[in-house]
Amino acid sequence: KSLFTVAETLEIFNELIQMAIEINNEGLVSTILEDLIDNILKLDEIPTSFIDSFENYLLFILDNKNEDLLYIVMNKYLDFIKELHDNKKINDDIMKSIFNVWESVCNIIDDINQVSMQKLVLSKLTNLDEYIDNLNTNHKQHILLILLHSAISAIESNNEDLMRICSNQIGWIIKKAIDNKDSETYRKGIDTAVKLFNLASEVGISDIFLSFESTIFILLGSLLFLRKEQENLKYLHDSIATLKYKGERKPILVGRHLREFEADYWKSFFDDKNDIEKLIDEYYKYFKDYMDSGVQKAIEY
Repeated sequence: KSLFTVAETLEIFNELIQMAIEINNEGLVSTILEDLIDNILKLDEIPTSFIDSFENYLLFILDNKNEDLLYIVMNKYLDFIKELHDNKKINDDIMKSIFNVWESVCNIIDDINQVSMQKLVLSKLTNLDEYIDNLNTNHKQHILLILLHSAISAIESNNEDLMRICSNQIGWIIKKAIDNKDSETYRKGIDTAVKLFNLASEVGISDIFLSFESTIFILLGSLLFLRKEQENLKYLHDSIATLKYKGERKPILVGRHLREFEADYWKSFFDDKNDIEKLIDEYYKYFKDYMDSGVQKAIEY
């Protein structure tokens, strides 16, 4: 019989891990976490308190801006989640704890002011489906909401680097939704991108960011145009018509030029099609004809 309960054992290990993190001993942190995770996975019932403990590890690491430790602990956390998924040990309570950790971490993401760490955290969140392959629509929308909240925090502090990271991750979620024929997540993603653009525009964020945000609409529109997905194209165009912009530039046009100039970089995005610049140009003409048809008057494009 064990001398300690599961809760007591976890408390001891948590103290050891916290001490290892505080002295920046990456090897010790990795070794203790691996041993603890191996033993946790042997339990019939996974204690949510162990998942919750990752919140404390990650918040401390982020506060101390230790990118190497962040990489180690974040990957251990996600590997643990994947093991739970593969062993069919994820229930509603565990999923709630998983998202609670993400929410807490992303709540302070704007305070880090270190772009590489922000990218690491938000890209891992966006790719949670690589560790849990049956994420439902509510989970995906929860991820979009976390990204939007992080972006709003960035808007409030005029942190355009973080705004771009959030915008980029939202775009990749929409791309996945298109690939997976997930129309509900696709529409929610487009709605989120529009909200981000309009919020940024209303508070006077720079035209540079608004043009960057517009590249999402250009890339996704060109992809849908290539695949002849008329219903999704219509939703995109009707959503673009709700964008709010009072400046002198034309953000959609600038977004088009930005992506045309680096067209070759996006080849894999467009199913490895050649001549991406021509595709974007053809799509833009199609888009302009649609908007000029009088369905709805958009911002200047």
